[in-house]
Amino acid sequence: MTSARSSSDSHERCLLHREVQQHLCHILTEPYMHRLCSVLSIPPLSTVLRVNTAFHSRVEVQESLRRSLDSRHLDRGEFKLWDILDHPLLDDVLWIPSGSQQSVLELPRKVVVDLRCGESVLRGADVYAPGVMAAPSDLQSGVMVSVYADVTRSCRRGDTQTSNCNSVFVGNGCTQMSRHNLFCDHAPNGVAVAMTDPIFPAPALSGILPEAIFLQNLPSIVATHVLRPQCGDCILDMCASPGGKTTHIATRIRNEGIVVAMDKTQPKIDKIQMNLKRLCLSCVQLYKFDGRHAVDMKSKARPQHYDPPPYGPRVFDKILVDAPCSGLGQRPQFMCPLTLKELCSFPTLQKSLLTTV
Repeated sequence: MTSARSSSDSHERCLLHREVQQHLCHILTEPYMHRLCSVLSIPPLSTVLRVNTAFHSRVEVQESLRRSLDSRHLDRGEFKLWDILDHPLLDDVLWIPSGSQQSVLELPRKVVVDLRCGESVLRGADVYAPGVMAAPSDLQSGVMVSVYADVTRSCRRGDTQTSNCNSVFVGNGCTQMSRHNLFCDHAPNGVAVAMTDPIFPAPALSGILPEAIFLQNLPSIVATHVLRPQCGDCILDMCASPGGKTTHIATRIRNEGIVVAMDKTQPKIDKIQMNLKRLCLSCVQLYKFDGRHAVDMKSKARPQHYDPPPYGPRVFDKILVDAPCSGLGQRPQFMCPLTLKELCSFPTLQKSLLTTV
């Protein structure tokens, strides 16, 4: 028998570390914090896409995206047709209104996914195999299930007792893999649950026009427009991962110039490289380097032909620094694990980076 409870019966709030909650309540007042935590668990009401205008026109991408989305949803037996709109002020941006929370009945069979996977579902993603944490022991492919996000990370991968997890309902979908394929095969990949009824409707964009579009939050896009990169510029992106702004700068200068991008760890550099390759951008020089030490006051050399950091003062035409921060404003998020000590550490790092700039 189908559960009578639906997604609209309750509204989850973003969970914060107790010390952080108390600290912010003291600064912002408790009613404001309660409202803020409620909003943080809700995805934005639109999906924003940046077009790779170095190689594709916005009109061309808009039409191709419309055809691809319509085809994908019709293949699933869904008849949702998405509006794909030009941004009125930004010439390389498309946006898709997504819609507000809808009532979805929870089903008897339950699959639990990790926190980040659950948040991705709220932005339109399907459930991929690495994100599945728990499923019934007899789960087969082709079965309708309800999907839940493991909010407190209390679930162990491979669990069968899905009711023991502190989880949040994110929608219903159809399984594409059996439990055996999910947990018994080596490093499973691919879609595990194709979402048919997410509680927040959003376009499923995975794998669509990967060389032509880049999912990016609007404030990040605006930052590059404010920078006003021009063809031939020599530009430094000091804290570049995961590469959204780096690729945007390279796109705006149409691969004509030099973009030096750095970050502290190799996995972050690898992520930027992956995005550059996907968008066919070649004017970026990547370095694993701490931006706080990027300046050498004794040098006067201008970066060229992959000269590594540090660099002399005033050798770049423009510098972008998106300093590490708490990420508390990212939406949606069900839980922010930052401690108060971690939260308070960011200003020191940010000031150090800005001093170097």
